[in-house]
Amino acid sequence: MTAFALALLLGSSLPAPRDWMAVRDGAVELALAHREVDRLDGGILTVDPRRRVVMWQGIAGELGCRTKVEVSFDDLRSVSTGEPGFALEFRKGKGPRLVLIPRPHAQWLLQERRVRTSQLSQLATEGRLDYKGPDGDPLPLTGSAASTAPVLQHLNLPSAVSADTRAAVDAIRDALGRTPAPGTLIREALYGATWETSPSELAESPTQFEGQAVHLGGRFEPATATSPARLVDEAGTGVFVTPDAEVARLVAAEAKGWAGQPIDLTGVVRRESAGPGQGPRYVVGFWDFDASGTRAATALSSEAPTLRLPELVADPDAVKGRLVRVVGQFRGYNLYADLPSASFRHRNDWVIKDDRAAVWVTGRSPRGRDFRLDPSAQEDVRSWLEVVGRPVVRDGQVVLRAEKLALVPAPASARVKSVRIVAGSGVPPVVVFTLPLDGERVRSDARFVLQFNKYMDEDSFLGHVLLRYADSADPSGFATMKLAYDEGKRALVIDPGMALEPGRPLECLLLPGIVDADGLALVPRRGRPGPDLVDALRFDVEP
Repeated sequence: MTAFALALLLGSSLPAPRDWMAVRDGAVELALAHREVDRLDGGILTVDPRRRVVMWQGIAGELGCRTKVEVSFDDLRSVSTGEPGFALEFRKGKGPRLVLIPRPHAQWLLQERRVRTSQLSQLATEGRLDYKGPDGDPLPLTGSAASTAPVLQHLNLPSAVSADTRAAVDAIRDALGRTPAPGTLIREALYGATWETSPSELAESPTQFEGQAVHLGGRFEPATATSPARLVDEAGTGVFVTPDAEVARLVAAEAKGWAGQPIDLTGVVRRESAGPGQGPRYVVGFWDFDASGTRAATALSSEAPTLRLPELVADPDAVKGRLVRVVGQFRGYNLYADLPSASFRHRNDWVIKDDRAAVWVTGRSPRGRDFRLDPSAQEDVRSWLEVVGRPVVRDGQVVLRAEKLALVPAPASARVKSVRIVAGSGVPPVVVFTLPLDGERVRSDARFVLQFNKYMDEDSFLGHVLLRYADSADPSGFATMKLAYDEGKRALVIDPGMALEPGRPLECLLLPGIVDADGLALVPRRGRPGPDLVDALRFDVEP
């Protein structure tokens, strides 16, 4: 693309409140650049929650994108960050994959991860390298120096580009009602942007992907007695894949129909031991998958209306005795005291929960086709269930008399909030780990993760976490800050909501009022809490 054309694309504008992003009549509009093979064009992406549609249309003129898409929310399969930009993936036949970036950073879409070959290996291959040992015999190259595989290098995107890209993705997800669960935000903080790759590219240079989040597709080959499952591309090259714990039950149930079928996975590349006397092998541990081409649109066939558990608990009389469909996290035999213990009636009673709303499920054990959950095992609490049944009220508690059950993926914005447990543990809560580490230099697009030694009362964070510049005269901090708490990992994610200013000192203050699920107050990592401050973490933003 010529410099003149790029300048025209960058010069097109969208009115306030933000140069490239606005909200009109409840719909989010984003002015974005789009990559089409080796050229750039531009368009407007509109996400309309009232009509539940997503629209992409090119801007006027030669630089306008010729691709036009209008789909329902359900037909937009995923919104994922990448390097560079982000991608919209649609259900099969609904639209092409769109690679986009906020308009001010259009030129970065023309950049790709650099690939270089080991110089020593290349010279040796061409016969121009003559290494000899003390005895004059040729000395062969070993290890990474001997490898002829390409070496992948990060783009090293400016922090402002990453921060604006994340802001666009967050705005789209929020408008879709798919605000990511805290666990997703923690993964993004740990593994960074997701790289698009293929089994062939990964298998050729696995060390370059270690610890990196990746998205790849291929034909699924089931696990054998001696090795994990594989994902195989059209070239016949395969990589090992294995589900993370939170989706393992669901994958075990659904993967029986995946053999030979196309599957898309998102996960992180890990190195693990293959066994005694064998070298390491690389496995993609995945937490998200798309097998939409191999499974039915809904797990259970029923005409029952769908309700969220908070809606059911708020007004059970509105649907009492009628057939309804709900989705909730399996909580076993009330293992986390989500409901009064005295309300337990039968050994087949167990609990599901969404947000703070929990109900008893009775009439059926938590098992179905290809799955069986143990109500007394905490490891099974990672599973999410779809239940079709008839609600009643028993001793003041909502009880769902189940007729059908199915394992399902966790909803996009799924989260379960802990309850305050009276007379629980007497150990006070404290921060045990932070990412980045306290005192480190951070990028302008940083998120911050605080992990605690105990389950926390999520509501107590509101108004008691302050993120601000340490050298600012304004003590109020970031008005754009967002908090998300992951109960399973006991971790709080703090997102500034904007790019941090280079070179400035930053502090995260934990104020009195933060308590755990037992109602015990947070204590500092060192020393004694003050009257106005419990703990503080400090960072410096990179210049």
